[in-house]
Amino acid sequence: MTIQGARTMNRCMTGIVLMLLIAAVGLVFAGCKTPDKNLPQEADASDAEGTIPGDASGGAADTGQSMGLPGSGGQGAGSGQETGRGQGPEGADKSGEASAGASGGDAGNQQSSETGSNAHTQPNGSQEGATGGTGQSNSDAHENDKPDKESMDAFNGTLERINRHRASIAQRLEAASTGFKVDGVDPQLSKVEENIGEADKYVESAKRSSNIGELEKAEAALNNADKALDERAMQQRKAQEAQAEEMMKARVAAEAARDKAADARQASGITDDSADGGEHGDVPQSGDDNTGSTQGSENGGKQGNGGVDTDDKWKHAVTKFEEAGRNEANPALAMRLYKEAEALFNDAAKEAAAGGTEQLLEEAKTANRAGMYARATELALRVLSLDPGNKGADLLLSQIPQVPDDCEWIAEKGTKNDGKKETYFWNNRTYPMAIRHKASGIEFVLILPGEFVMGSPEEEEGRDVDEVPHTVKITKPFYLGRTEVTQEQYKKVTGQASSRFAGDRLPVEKISWHDASAFCAKLGASYCLPTEAQWEYACRAAGKAPWHFGDKAESLNDYCWYDGNSEGKTHEVGTKKPNAWGLYDMHGNVWEWCEDWYGDYSADPAEDPVGAESGEKKILRGGSWCNSAGNTRCAYRYRNTPFTKVDFNGFRVCLKIE
Repeated sequence: MTIQGARTMNRCMTGIVLMLLIAAVGLVFAGCKTPDKNLPQEADASDAEGTIPGDASGGAADTGQSMGLPGSGGQGAGSGQETGRGQGPEGADKSGEASAGASGGDAGNQQSSETGSNAHTQPNGSQEGATGGTGQSNSDAHENDKPDKESMDAFNGTLERINRHRASIAQRLEAASTGFKVDGVDPQLSKVEENIGEADKYVESAKRSSNIGELEKAEAALNNADKALDERAMQQRKAQEAQAEEMMKARVAAEAARDKAADARQASGITDDSADGGEHGDVPQSGDDNTGSTQGSENGGKQGNGGVDTDDKWKHAVTKFEEAGRNEANPALAMRLYKEAEALFNDAAKEAAAGGTEQLLEEAKTANRAGMYARATELALRVLSLDPGNKGADLLLSQIPQVPDDCEWIAEKGTKNDGKKETYFWNNRTYPMAIRHKASGIEFVLILPGEFVMGSPEEEEGRDVDEVPHTVKITKPFYLGRTEVTQEQYKKVTGQASSRFAGDRLPVEKISWHDASAFCAKLGASYCLPTEAQWEYACRAAGKAPWHFGDKAESLNDYCWYDGNSEGKTHEVGTKKPNAWGLYDMHGNVWEWCEDWYGDYSADPAEDPVGAESGEKKILRGGSWCNSAGNTRCAYRYRNTPFTKVDFNGFRVCLKIE
């Protein structure tokens, strides 16, 4: 090699080294400037207009152009040409350098291609050749850092959907916060607020990094907020249903208080138009207590018989009640208004009662003195309904003889108190010892509660095996007909009395059990046939002998019509002596139907027994005009089918006391 050739080679090598150093320095600067493709960047002032966030290709191109890096697409060759065009005496040598530069450029392009195929991405986003070379262009590296349009569209679309979702949740949260209230901290709403805050943090992180994964986390947080709101909505529906139920209870209570107050005002003689709960006249508006009070005094000042002014609480209560009805779409408000109305109605009732009960009580006393016992009882009970615990009314009720409306109080007959109006006090009430049914003329005797031995002892003459002795307790007083029902009385109730032996005062006979029961039903619900136990208890009148008068059969003529003295026929009722309780013909004349089915006695003690549950025959007691003395005993039991009609069967009526 000549000296000239050596110089040329040396210059070429020096140029190549210089170019490699310049390229290395360029890559260092480019690596410092290349942004992280995961972080959105604002466009630099030196970038071209229209550059999107994260696009740094402009800077890379400038660097490549200015530095003439290998792999910049012929720019290396251009640099060589520019060097070859240099001026000066050494132009020939420059031409040689240009050729070498071109060759170096071609070599650089080839190395860039090879090196680029083996490149891998480093954590900071820069790319480096697998062999450590710098052949890949910095411009290509920045071109790969740009998010593609499809990714950005997906990112922006997700962000827009999340923003809409968040706005929807915010609206639901506001509605939930202003609607149904929960005492203390509301756990569902607190959870919603936490989810929204979490979603906001993920969205901010996504905006900085353009990472769609952060948006997915934000969307998951918003879904959790939706679930919390749904749970709260279910809780709200249940609470509203419970409130609606409580509201209806409050409404029913207010209606009851209103009706009670209206009754109290009517009973007290308050007759203003609002007393019936309908047209309420000058009703004050809700919440305007002062105005309402003035209007009540000026416009509602009608007075009742007791001299009591119409109270304003009634009008306020009516207003509250009506306002509650208009607001039932808001159960909580309506319930509060109904409760306020109830309290006002109760106060109005008390005030009305205080003015009216005194007058009612005086009217009740007057009715009692006049013998209008039903009216006196009605008025006294009304006083107690208006003023529970009124001592005057309680005392009067205990003194008023409890005479049914269809009866009248009469004097006793056939006892030591004959001709006197006696009473019996039981269960805090007073009962006359004798009354008369007005329509039929049947007289009743009060039979007092007590205990006796039903049946007969084994040594009693003429007893049957079904007369098993056992203790029976009668717990309530009851009225029993003084005599057997007469034909006249039967006609007054049923319109007919077909008996074998005709006569108004004769006992009605040829009567079946069904006929007797139907007669009692016509008198009223409290009338019936006596039970077998009631009949024997009333017949004995505290006696223990075979007959109520004793054990001497020869005395029967004084108390009984039987085959020994009847002459084969019935006789007028009440013509023989009564027993100790004033009952006639309990022995003889006609058999008397009882309520019970026939059945065997139990030897066990019994309380108010009603006989067998079922059977074929009904019980008859007392004997008749055609029976022997033994069949007229107190304990003797006879039975017959309930359809049987014969001329020796009749009945007497029982009146229950409830």
